[in-house]
Amino acid sequence: MKRKEPPSLDSSQPKKRRKLDSPSIEPPSEKDVEETTEEKAITLPSQPAILQHVTFGLTQVGKALEQHIATLRNGISKSTALIGDISYPIAILACRWDINPPQLFSHIPHLVASSNTLATLYHQNFPGVQSIPEIKLVNLPKGAENSLSESIGLRRVSIVLLTNQFPIDDRMEELLRTVPRIATPWLIPTTNPVSLRPDFQPTHVKHLKTTMPVDMKAAKAERTEARKKAKRKRPL
Repeated sequence: MKRKEPPSLDSSQPKKRRKLDSPSIEPPSEKDVEETTEEKAITLPSQPAILQHVTFGLTQVGKALEQHIATLRNGISKSTALIGDISYPIAILACRWDINPPQLFSHIPHLVASSNTLATLYHQNFPGVQSIPEIKLVNLPKGAENSLSESIGLRRVSIVLLTNQFPIDDRMEELLRTVPRIATPWLIPTTNPVSLRPDFQPTHVKHLKTTMPVDMKAAKAERTEARKKAKRKRPL
């Protein structure tokens, strides 16, 4: 029996590949695109109007107090009353005992005291204009940070600033009245209320406690003599 020879493979001839019948893809119509866009669009709720009268965070509260102090200082120095519907801070709720270290809040009382002192000067210079409320600093008890954050809906809130346009009920207003006032009355000049730089008494040092000797030569000679005595007492 004759063996069948395999078919010869000619490398010069191109290989034929099977073509798969790919289904025809039609581009989406404008109607389909509009429906898909409408499905993906998410309507976010509008920001509550009350958030415009609240400031969160230590940095933002510090900036708000500094801006308020600058506004009062400019009005007093230029003898210009603040006219119009201006927002002023009236209360600060601070969770000092929940922050480690608590020294992060050390500058807040100083800013509040400066603001209240400038408000007193402002009322002296402009008695007939709109009164500027003083700021009450409320130190919340330990553990208040979790309650405050949960009620606001944020992960962590350690300090909150409220303005005069914040809706405060009668109970909260009564509680704020019991908060002691923080101010620096010694910075208010008595002779010239318009001046922002009161006259201070010159420094007069009466006593000075130090470990350095007054007479360096005598102290050196005393140390040398003490060493000689110590050598004499040594056993031979």
